[in-house]
Amino acid sequence: MQQPMPIQIRGVHYDSARHAAEALGVSRRTVLGAVSRGRQDFCGLGVGKPMRVTIRGVTYASVKEAAQAIGVAPSTAACGLSRGDPDRIGLGLDYRARRQRGGTPPKAVTICGQHFASIGDLARAIGRDPRAVRTSLRKGETARANLVRAVLRLIADRENAAMKAATALQQAA
Repeated sequence: MQQPMPIQIRGVHYDSARHAAEALGVSRRTVLGAVSRGRQDFCGLGVGKPMRVTIRGVTYASVKEAAQAIGVAPSTAACGLSRGDPDRIGLGLDYRARRQRGGTPPKAVTICGQHFASIGDLARAIGRDPRAVRTSLRKGETARANLVRAVLRLIADRENAAMKAATALQQAA
């Protein structure tokens, strides 16, 4: 017989899904389904009912309101809340490191001597979608050559900006 799995929902610890279901007024399957999707904090709230959340000591009426106040997407706020780390939401800290769930950390990429901490950082630097960059890295030489050209343009743009700044400083002096 399988041992009951302890569950935490909105900071309350329950001995099992059955106990959580009884306390929240939902079925055991609802609790287990929410846990499997990582949405246990929304379990028992009903459809469309906003959940009061506290982030860095400030309580908001809903996740959407908190996200707007902090300046992040509602999905980002909900993700941070479901991970149990609401104080990191909106601080620009690295949520991409997926070690907590047993996944791999972001893949560092070096192209033309330029180092990028992740594929997402490379994509932002060259103005492309991260999925397209990831696909280009997996595909053949032509796709990689397009990335190299984009990075070379980035290097040239950075050098031009640095030269303009240096010229402006010399003219000001």
